[in-house]
Amino acid sequence: KVAPAIREVFERWAMLVLARAKERVHVQTGRLRSSLSRGLDSAPMPTWVSVGTNIQYAVFEEARIGGARGGSHAYLRPAVEETQAELDKLLGGIGEKFAAVWRGSP
Repeated sequence: KVAPAIREVFERWAMLVLARAKERVHVQTGRLRSSLSRGLDSAPMPTWVSVGTNIQYAVFEEARIGGARGGSHAYLRPAVEETQAELDKLLGGIGEKFAAVWRGSP
């Protein structure tokens, strides 16, 4: 009963982070933004969720390393930070579900 709740929390948070990252990412061609995706552990009790891309220049865009123009174009770190309060709320719901399972109620 707890595993599906954890899966739901991971999925919902990943969707929030993904949406926020897509809002924040610096766009020139749209390739990086359209490549952003999420992944979720397929185990019955998931232990990880990921949001990211396979575009090679993404790390440089996030850190803004090199290039003629300075300044950060960070999008993933801020997306995670900006959705932390929502994650805390979602995890609070998990605690309630875990307590119900522990007590033997549905």
